[in-house]
Amino acid sequence: MGNLKKSPRLADRLLRLLCSSEIYDELKGDLEETYLWRSQRNGPKYARFRYYLDVLSAIRFIRMKDNSNSFSRSMLYSFVKSSFRNFSKHKFQTFLNVFGLAVGITAALFILEYVSDELNYDRFSQSDDMYRVTLSFSRGDELMYKTAVIGEPIAEAMLNELPQVEKAARLLDITRVWEGKNILTIENQPDKTFEEPDLFFADPDIIDLFDLDMAFGRSRLDEPNTIILSRALAEKYFDAAQDAVGKMIRFQSVRKKHELLVTGVYEYPDFNMQVRPSALISYVTNLSSGKKSIIPMWGVNTCLTYVKVKPGTGLEMLQKALTDLLRKYQPLVDKRKSGMHISNLMISPVASVHLNSTYQDEVGPTGNANTIFVLTVIAFFIVTMAWINYINLSTANSMRRSKEVGVRKVMGARRDELIIQFFIETFLVNLLALSLAIGLVLLTQPLFDQLVGRSLHLSTIDLPRFGIIMAGVFLAGIFVSGLYAAVVLSSQRAIRALKGVSKGNSGQNLRRGLIVFQLLFSSVLIMISLALEQQLRFMNNTDIGMEMDKVLVLEGPTIKRLDSTHIQVSELLVNRLSGLSNVKNVSVTNTIPGKSILQSSSMSRDNSIDAERHEIEIIVGSQYLDVLQTKLIAGKGFDPDLERRQVILNASAARQLGFTGPEDTVGKLVYSGGPEGILVRGIIEDYHHESLNRPIDPMAFYNRVGRWDNYYLLKLHSENTRTVFTEVEKIYAEMFPGNPVKYYYLDQFFNSQYGNERMNSRIFMGFVLIAIIVACLGLYGLTSFAALQRTKEIGVRKVLGAKVNQIFFMLSREVMLLSLLGFLLATPLAYYGIGKWLDNYAYHIQMSWWLFVIPMVMILMVTMMAIAQKIIKTALTNPVNSLRNE
Repeated sequence: MGNLKKSPRLADRLLRLLCSSEIYDELKGDLEETYLWRSQRNGPKYARFRYYLDVLSAIRFIRMKDNSNSFSRSMLYSFVKSSFRNFSKHKFQTFLNVFGLAVGITAALFILEYVSDELNYDRFSQSDDMYRVTLSFSRGDELMYKTAVIGEPIAEAMLNELPQVEKAARLLDITRVWEGKNILTIENQPDKTFEEPDLFFADPDIIDLFDLDMAFGRSRLDEPNTIILSRALAEKYFDAAQDAVGKMIRFQSVRKKHELLVTGVYEYPDFNMQVRPSALISYVTNLSSGKKSIIPMWGVNTCLTYVKVKPGTGLEMLQKALTDLLRKYQPLVDKRKSGMHISNLMISPVASVHLNSTYQDEVGPTGNANTIFVLTVIAFFIVTMAWINYINLSTANSMRRSKEVGVRKVMGARRDELIIQFFIETFLVNLLALSLAIGLVLLTQPLFDQLVGRSLHLSTIDLPRFGIIMAGVFLAGIFVSGLYAAVVLSSQRAIRALKGVSKGNSGQNLRRGLIVFQLLFSSVLIMISLALEQQLRFMNNTDIGMEMDKVLVLEGPTIKRLDSTHIQVSELLVNRLSGLSNVKNVSVTNTIPGKSILQSSSMSRDNSIDAERHEIEIIVGSQYLDVLQTKLIAGKGFDPDLERRQVILNASAARQLGFTGPEDTVGKLVYSGGPEGILVRGIIEDYHHESLNRPIDPMAFYNRVGRWDNYYLLKLHSENTRTVFTEVEKIYAEMFPGNPVKYYYLDQFFNSQYGNERMNSRIFMGFVLIAIIVACLGLYGLTSFAALQRTKEIGVRKVLGAKVNQIFFMLSREVMLLSLLGFLLATPLAYYGIGKWLDNYAYHIQMSWWLFVIPMVMILMVTMMAIAQKIIKTALTNPVNSLRNE
């Protein structure tokens, strides 16, 4: 019970500070009785919380101490005027304080812009009950991969059989099924042909789920052969968005052609959308017949599928219902021990998809929740470092202001008045810093936009989410940063203050600890930034097992005849492209490095029913391996004169199939999709078909051509492309009229996979620079304080013959030792964090000693540059002036 009677000390001090002595004892007794009663009834935590509220509420009614000394507007005006007079008197000191705080606040505002933009994805009005359905594939008990797109019949099965599901809607990108492009042609304007990558076949409920607002016309997605356009697309195709309604548009893909009626124009909601459709075609348009079957095609991944559940439906309840549904329609899910099969249906809250997706086949941009968390922590620590600098610089200036404090006390100023005076100065400095920070943000916003690759602004900051937190942190920073300096300065005795004697040693360990914290944080940032940069260089420069240099990718046609005629035209295109002077080799292929391989096949070493089967990725291309110059380690290339089917395996596929070695594999037969064996002609070394984030898949290469002409790869003799682009466009237009020509270099496309890594590296390097600037100001403050504190000692040493270099060493030793301490504390933290981050990559750098030594050297150099000017100036000061200061 003893602890229950102890009311919070901070609340008691606030009460004693503001309450007159006549009623203090009576009021405190009443509050403590209430506190004890609440402690026994509701517990000490609740009682302490209510005690604070009671004290704050009582302040309105109590008679403040000594009305004759209460603060008036004139006194407040005097304090503000005195503060600006002090700023004018110490211009450089004020500049350091304001600029240091402004730099920290600027960094925090930029980070809040980026974080708010990332958190502003898919905030649909029904998002609390809205989920996206995904699935996973396994081989036996081994999870193979998780995908964001699922089979078409699953949505209908959920609507029919799960009472918890209120709505379900699919988005189908037909190019996922048959590659190619979505091509739209305006009615009666055949010259107006457009490629639209963000076009989807959609169920009617997608309008409601995605909060799409119909600006003109209406949605008729429940009817076949209808389309609705986004406002941006309608304005692109027609003179005005409203003119689009009622017009006809022709849609063409590899295997689909439809004449579509534009029934409406919609506008996007005012938040970011991971999937931002430019146009929506009614889903029923894609159905080839009226037959609807739920059981087939569950494993053919084509659709993004969204569901809205009834309010109160628990996540676990819905997940169990999906598991039971899967077992009903895929009854072998628990029995299959070999071969690829659907192992699980999963759901994700739609608002969390952008930042937390771990699925392949994502549509639209994805972020990283860990990056958002780290950036938020960086913003907080950079601002904290700025306030630490303010504390250090203010206390370093305390000796200069000691006489001012003494005069004020002799003239009758009370300590609480001095504290308020210094708090007003702190508030004004922070207000000036905030104003300067907003100006810096407006001035440098284009640079930050270029850094993060998107257009942001101050209005991007989510004030409903962060406004109260920002205000709370800002006011807390003002209070904490002003409190220490105010208490130290106001606590000096008048006689000592008039003599210019300050409590110089008070809080010395605190100041040292704050400096160590700054250097620790800066060291961690530098180490992480170096690791990011080295991993990026590793991924860009590592030998990935193929040659992408001077390889031009020409995307295959969408509008084509799916018969032998097209095969002949494709072969003719290859021959004509091969005849160009700057073209060394040409290959047709179904995919290219940097893209997921959408085709796979179950393969085994014999054709028996019980044979162990393995899922092997399939790549088809006549000269694919020759163009990419992969390394053949056993066997030979394809034999065009050999009539039977041939395959070349990579080393991973050979191991997966159980062959003992490359030489043992060549000449053997493997089986896939039929009784006829496929002859293994050769084995190539593994190469990275996708980024180094993922392990190498087992792959099989066939030399078939025909309809697998999604891409044409052109190996060039040189990068002199002044004529080759013109020639390629001319030939392509002759072979495939009506198809838009699209080409790019393979190495640029492949390296685009590392866009997030490049952006993160730039962001971290930018904030490392800001953290170093802020830390330098803090080091300058500590050095200024030490130099002021030891002014007389320096004068005596110089009179006794001390050299400048000896004084320099004496003053810099402490700061350098603190720098080393900060670095030593940072090393294990950075080592752990970098190690956890690198675990996300299948292939990554090895942490070596230089990754930590270079930051140490950088920290020591930066520290020396930050303090050198002040120390040299102090060391060169005339000793007579130094001794006169005493």
